[in-house]
Amino acid sequence: MEVSNVRERWRRHGKVERFTDATTARLFPRARVGLGFRYSKALLLGDAEDSISFDSEGNFIFNRRRTQVTQRMTSGSALAVMLNLTEEGPDAFTMSLFRDGERITRPQPIPDVLKGKPLFPMITFKNLTVHVNFGPEPLADMPFKCRMMNDAAEADVAHIKYPPQKDGRPEVLFPVFLPGEGTFHWIDWFLTEHPEFTEISDRKMVDWCLKSGIKRHWREAT
Repeated sequence: MEVSNVRERWRRHGKVERFTDATTARLFPRARVGLGFRYSKALLLGDAEDSISFDSEGNFIFNRRRTQVTQRMTSGSALAVMLNLTEEGPDAFTMSLFRDGERITRPQPIPDVLKGKPLFPMITFKNLTVHVNFGPEPLADMPFKCRMMNDAAEADVAHIKYPPQKDGRPEVLFPVFLPGEGTFHWIDWFLTEHPEFTEISDRKMVDWCLKSGIKRHWREAT
């Protein structure tokens, strides 16, 4: 997977790799990358209780809480994220970050709310290009052997099936409400009851922009 931003002037480049997702990133000004795992259909890593991640600033993120666990990532480094779901041992149910084959964080415990649930690899990025490697071999030699996603045993993975589309077409809903009559209260309820739908609205776009680091500028009405 490669994504480039032609509007930004390229200044520096780097590599990012993980056991389940390995990436090579070319960093642009104010570039950000997050590497982690999610449950359900999370759009942003660490935004709620359904995902955990490390980011390029050296943070471990869960439910909007950032904990500095290592230094900021530098260009030219190969990063790997290891998810340990074993039930016994000192590092059971933890996630660790490696750089160029060496550990740079202590094992971070997986929150209880995510234990026992299928965790899918996920990458979020901003102002950079990304190359993803799922294996079977990592880009940097590790001090131990660990299977990557493309080499995972069938018993260790989960296959998610989505309901078939009607007539092969996606379903789109356009709720119509009177002003001030609880539009978004109903939408919040509907999305809770029907998580397969994704909201596309002004408030959702603003929320996504704010979470992506875009500052909101308020203007007084004239």
